[in-house]
Amino acid sequence: FINFAPADRSTSIPVRNWTVRNITADHMLSLYNLDSKREWQDGPMAQDILFEDLVCTNMQEAVKIDDGGCHCSAVTLRRCKLHLDPSVEPQPLIDAVSFDSLTLEDVTLDNDGRWVGISAKNGNLLRLSDLNGNTQYTVENITEVIK
Repeated sequence: FINFAPADRSTSIPVRNWTVRNITADHMLSLYNLDSKREWQDGPMAQDILFEDLVCTNMQEAVKIDDGGCHCSAVTLRRCKLHLDPSVEPQPLIDAVSFDSLTLEDVTLDNDGRWVGISAKNGNLLRLSDLNGNTQYTVENITEVIK
């Protein structure tokens, strides 16, 4: 899932309340990608996104969140199992660079322990509950962390 929102389209409709539920996928490129630095993602940022009951295996990259410093993206992963393809370059399963809130509830992160599972920087709220698997994470410049 990619936030396609180019600024030159003059979109005024907010991108809100996505729910992605009950999916099993193998060999997908990415679960979610929000990158405000990309030309076609420089418009309205996606907000209030829920991923629930997902099993994603052999991914090339998992979750990338960068809302460009607006701190408007709220992403929740609930009862999800994420597994990176062992042949990809070392990277976190969840790489959040700028966001409002990131919530992980009953999430299994499997990257065979070669690198951290979660990298979270420049956000307002990081909520971690019942992490399974590789629970190593790095946190930098987060206003509030709830475990």
